Amino acid sequence: MGCCFGPVGVKQFIIRADSGVGVGTNSPTEMLHVAGISKATAHTNSSDARLKTNIRTIESALRAVAALRGVSFEWTESAPALLNANLRGRHVGFIAQEIVQVVPEAVTSGSDGLYSVSYGRIVALLVEAIKEQEEQIRRLERWVAERIPPGTR
Repeated sequence: MGCCFGPVGVKQFIIRADSGVGVGTNSPTEMLHVAGISKATAHTNSSDARLKTNIRTIESALRAVAALRGVSFEWTESAPALLNANLRGRHVGFIAQEIVQVVPEAVTSGSDGLYSVSYGRIVALLVEAIKEQEEQIRRLERWVAERIPPGTR
């Protein structure tokens, strides 16, 4: 049971009580499924400390980031039909099957069996990796300062 806005057979906007809201798709696979590019002034994720438990700082973030592989790619010919989207041209991103090995929290599998990456969940890892790298730089600067006299640098 659902409600559809737009001409019959045209993928525009659909609300299904059993599977969610579809924009650009007649068969949403998530609570909100946008097939195509969405635009907003802002998007936020709940992050209040009062809603979290077992909070730990990410360790070995630099090692994890080093294991990630950024790629450029073109979608396969079947992707637009499967994803109900216009996917022309080159894109950049990750491969979900590779990310799940490093940051499993950032990968989900939809009811359609396809994997998705929540790029926002990788940001915290990147922040901690930068902090680790900054500490390495500070240690190296101290090491150099201890071994090379100031007037000879």
